[in-house]
Amino acid sequence: MMRIIRLPLALSTTSLCLLAAAPAFADEGFWEGGGVNAKIRGIHFDRDYENDSKNREQSAMGLELGYSSGYLGNLIGFDVTGYHVQELASSGAMSNDILTRTNSGELDDAFSKIGQAYLKLNVADRVSAKIGRQLVKTMLLSSSGTRAIPSSYNGVSINGKLADFELYGVRVDQWSSRHDDHFEGFRTDITEAGAIDYIGVFGAKYKRGNFTAELEQLNSKDYLQKRGLRLGYQLPLGNSSLMLSGGYFTSDDDGELFAVGAEKGEMDYVDGVEPENHARAAYVDAEWKRGNLTLGGAFTAIRDDVWLEDNFTGDHGRNPFPTRSVIAPDLTGKNEDIWQLRTTYNWTDLVPGLTTKLSYTCGEGAENTVDKSLGIADEWYTELDVKWNLPNVKGLSLRWIAHDYHSDEKGTVAQVKEDELDNRFYMDYVYKF
Repeated sequence: MMRIIRLPLALSTTSLCLLAAAPAFADEGFWEGGGVNAKIRGIHFDRDYENDSKNREQSAMGLELGYSSGYLGNLIGFDVTGYHVQELASSGAMSNDILTRTNSGELDDAFSKIGQAYLKLNVADRVSAKIGRQLVKTMLLSSSGTRAIPSSYNGVSINGKLADFELYGVRVDQWSSRHDDHFEGFRTDITEAGAIDYIGVFGAKYKRGNFTAELEQLNSKDYLQKRGLRLGYQLPLGNSSLMLSGGYFTSDDDGELFAVGAEKGEMDYVDGVEPENHARAAYVDAEWKRGNLTLGGAFTAIRDDVWLEDNFTGDHGRNPFPTRSVIAPDLTGKNEDIWQLRTTYNWTDLVPGLTTKLSYTCGEGAENTVDKSLGIADEWYTELDVKWNLPNVKGLSLRWIAHDYHSDEKGTVAQVKEDELDNRFYMDYVYKF
């Protein structure tokens, strides 16, 4: 039976306090250039699995209220953002999709938190830094924004620009998931929170004309090391253009925390065999654009081992390959070959603000991570992503994502999942005061 929750009229206490305090700062003239922003997201998930006992629906409303200050002396400022998530309805299996599954097996019907609160520094518009709770987005580590509210991290990030180069670094020691009200340390599937001391990222970007390059290294302390390189070039073709890109990535176990059971959802285990991970992966991608039409194709090859997307338990961050989906599974199995065809169309001539993207992706030959003789599988999915920014209502947008995933598994391959049909609906409204 569907459980219906009445939506309270008030926002969270945290958000109200932020809204009340923000004008006071602005009136003093101390924070010139500051402002308040608000976002409301209505969200509904309808998930059907091969195993009917897992079927479920969840609906909720996410509320976001933030204040961003100006810079004192063009040097220092701060940002604060409060979040509140309220359940609207739910049925079927109870799972951590939009809201938290409690110890009693029920869904928590609401939660609030300060998801972002950081000091920001700016030096001559060349060097910037954030210290505190913040959103992160790099090639290999990222906050996830596909639920009612995003996940966020606690730590330090820094960015510097010089001519055509950009250098950046991130060091974080805690995170708050997209369905929880608290921050905690990083862990694996078999450890307590905080077992992973920190996650560090260092990267560099280069852009000159139509050429781009990006290099990044990630260290999940005593657990996992990752490295990635991307190259891209946009080739003008008269009335059209062709974007060509490629990349090379590695993931390697890196310490005592990489033990049996640490990656239950991605790796296979056999008693007496210590797990290892030394994956290599490469991709090529081509995307042709003319007018409102975009056509693309990509190929990704995973070699030697499964390429581990998650940097810690609960992570739903960056998959750097163009063959990824908006909705997992992401097809990164051991020795798997992945192909993708996709098309995007902007319907502005008929329906202003409407875009659609359709993709078909197949993965072949994913192997059991212990030995190929224990399991091999193919998997494929079709995904439709429809977005509509309503032109007559500034800040209002609608989105529908439909994802149809299937697999054919012989033996056991942990990374490959059961068949699933997933429909997700979003209604976002953003307003800046």
